Amino acid sequence: MKKKKMPPPSVLVLDVHRKAGASVIHSLHKGGLRVVAGSSKRINAGFFSRYCYKRVIHPCTETEKEVFQDWLIQFLRSHEIEMVFPISFSVYPTSEIQNEICQYSLYLAPQHNIFMNGYRKISTLKLAREIDIPIPKTWFIEDYAGDLDRLIADISDWPVLIKPSVSIAARGITWCYNAEQLKANYPLLTKTWGDCFVQDFVPPGRYQYKADWLVDYQQNGVAGFVFGKARWYPPAGGSSTLNFSTEKPEILEHALRLLKHMKWVGYCDMDWIDDPRDNIPKLMEINPRYPDTVEMGMNLGLDFPMMMYKLAHGEEFEIPKIANQQMFLRFLPADVMWFLTVDNKARFNTWPNWFNFFDKRTKYQLIYPHDPTVFLGYLLENLLMMGKPAFWNERLRITSRKQKITQGNGNAK
Repeated sequence: MKKKKMPPPSVLVLDVHRKAGASVIHSLHKGGLRVVAGSSKRINAGFFSRYCYKRVIHPCTETEKEVFQDWLIQFLRSHEIEMVFPISFSVYPTSEIQNEICQYSLYLAPQHNIFMNGYRKISTLKLAREIDIPIPKTWFIEDYAGDLDRLIADISDWPVLIKPSVSIAARGITWCYNAEQLKANYPLLTKTWGDCFVQDFVPPGRYQYKADWLVDYQQNGVAGFVFGKARWYPPAGGSSTLNFSTEKPEILEHALRLLKHMKWVGYCDMDWIDDPRDNIPKLMEINPRYPDTVEMGMNLGLDFPMMMYKLAHGEEFEIPKIANQQMFLRFLPADVMWFLTVDNKARFNTWPNWFNFFDKRTKYQLIYPHDPTVFLGYLLENLLMMGKPAFWNERLRITSRKQKITQGNGNAK
């Protein structure tokens, strides 16, 4: 009698409406898994991928945390899910209930208290400071017994930035050009965003970088790489619109040292900035989740989602060598917004050339010849949102743009 062939394992990817969603779906499908895609939005890019085995609507991970957590546990109880892959806002509510999740499915992440040290920027920066990892000059209100006047007295150079301890994509960041603005804005920001800190403004002129690492249960670096942000939107500070691969061993070493210090497990993404005043790369924050740019590593041969799946199963796997050819990752809709926002000097002197659309080294986020309906899903989602104020704030960031600036460019290496 012929033995019945077992179906491939199913994995659950959450919040697939984020740009990373399609990338993770592609990775896991290519690895031979059945991908159950989850989102709080009925129309989105991830749901339109041809590689979804099943699509499920889940409660919003940002505004309905407890409802989502209850839904997730019930879903895992009633479905055979080999592993859960949270994306974006779903990392926080899943981290809180990871012990319950692990009763039904695999979940590769640090314990919740360790996760929170990366989720909260204040904790991250303090831990980095403990082991002499460079950060911009930063002032924490608790170091001054809650006295804002004492904190202000220590600031000699303006402007400075007020930053929420928890936010994504530069949301909530407020510029202050003098003590009066800082005194007026700080209480308002803490009321809206919770704990905040004050940080020196690193002037433009050099690149921003990201360091991505996957570490195992003993905090050994499994795979890591660095890539730069050539352009971002809004131009005054926001999400990258074009990235380039590069070699920055100092950043990579600092990033792994911090993860070891934190006792991290799993995947982590970090933001760095080159300070033109001393040419030292400085840590800005940790993103304890798949960034929208996770595809950058995949284009270089580092398939992080599948490596996480194998690591969680205790499987041995060979780490592929990173492509030695410089690669680019471009998000065209936001890059168009960048082009329309900056001045002519930046517009026509940016590197790489903005009009270079067909370079074979350039890959486009959400635009896939092998999965063309993904971009259609993205367009439909945005069309349906255009009548809502959230669209203008979340996608176009109209309210956060106060001025046009010229982005500096260094030399990519």
